[in-house]
Amino acid sequence: MEVVASQGERDEALTVEQRRREFALLRAVGATPRQIRKMIGAETLVVSAVAGVLGIAVSHGLRAAFAEIGVVPADFTLSISPLPLVAALLIGVAAARLAAWSASRRPSSIKPVEALGEVAVQKRDLGPVRLAIGWVLLAIGTAATTLPLFLRGPLGAAMSVMAALVLIIGLGLADPRVVGTVVSRIAPALSRFSGVSGYLASANVLKNSRRLAAAVTPLMLAIGFALVNYYSQTTLTAAVQHETTRSITADHVITGVTGVPAEVSEAARKLPGVTAATSLVRTEVITASKTGDSVEVNRGPANGLDADAGDTVDLAVTSGRLEDLTAGTVALSHAHASWEDKKVGDTVEFWFADGQQARLRVVATYEHDLAFGDHVLSAADARAHTSAGLDSAVLVRSGTASALKDLVSRYPGLTVTERVAAQDQGDQRTQFLLNLVAVGVILGTSRSRCPTRS
Repeated sequence: MEVVASQGERDEALTVEQRRREFALLRAVGATPRQIRKMIGAETLVVSAVAGVLGIAVSHGLRAAFAEIGVVPADFTLSISPLPLVAALLIGVAAARLAAWSASRRPSSIKPVEALGEVAVQKRDLGPVRLAIGWVLLAIGTAATTLPLFLRGPLGAAMSVMAALVLIIGLGLADPRVVGTVVSRIAPALSRFSGVSGYLASANVLKNSRRLAAAVTPLMLAIGFALVNYYSQTTLTAAVQHETTRSITADHVITGVTGVPAEVSEAARKLPGVTAATSLVRTEVITASKTGDSVEVNRGPANGLDADAGDTVDLAVTSGRLEDLTAGTVALSHAHASWEDKKVGDTVEFWFADGQQARLRVVATYEHDLAFGDHVLSAADARAHTSAGLDSAVLVRSGTASALKDLVSRYPGLTVTERVAAQDQGDQRTQFLLNLVAVGVILGTSRSRCPTRS
């Protein structure tokens, strides 16, 4: 309810700001403060009530969208009863009425003579505290945009989103000054190419930069949030695929529709010309970190490899040896090992994909965590804790394609390719699609609330 009230107050304040001339004229012709407040309240009541009814239709659309991206089951249906609908409608209307009352206090209480003078120019310049906070946030946001250069993976992508939000908040606080500065730079060009109309438009914006900023900020927030959410995820996906392609040094890859039997890698090693054949097992691990009194549980991608994987993959090992990766051991990404303060020889604790707890000894650290996740297990350990007990692929170095095709012909569903796809990050994809749905709602809401009065 607090979120609804806060958003409603912002929207109502924006609308009232755009209609100050209208309210001033009404005060000048004899309207009382109470009449103006009643008018604003009645308009808000009608709009909020209509919006509440339309929200029912939107809920059905969101249900369909959530079912499409896998957040809820496809056969999930909304159970709508009158009591929650009435409660939601009353809460929404009450929040909107509270916002209308708060936003209408000032324009309804000024004296008629003062009203006519007030509308001639915008309100005084920004306060020094607000302006200082805005500039500080802009500086912090600009500095935070460089964090993905030092933080890899989903954490770096999340930091880019946070940096954009900080920048947008900073612009929201300092936007009248920023808008005025930008317009002052392009005003000469407007006057030169648009004549009198361009000159009048730039002069009006310079004198009323706060009004324009109030209209621009919601659009800037919505569009910026949408672009950053979308392109941060697509950029991360492209980076994962690029590093996966670069890190797999095998000449051939054996894959299957449902998986590859474990004996295929051993059979591939015996083929003439094959110098190495490594099992690759895609899996997940569950980690838990304690912050204060709360415990954060995370599920992340992991991979299982044979000890001779150094001939078919490049993990960019920074310490230890990949040849020591046997049952009961694990290799950690350099970033994760630094974060957990672990080094070669230490013991780490986490949970396998099937929920069984693991206590494994660290034998190596590596750099290519985008391609292989933060944990690389032995293929035997990873395979033992998957439901199917199969390899995801077999990476083959050297050998001939014809000999490999003869091998896979004995196993229906297996094929030989020259590259392996990046690990499926189902949770991240679902979260990305969920963000897109939320962004669509935000953009639609922002568009419907854009002021049309001048």
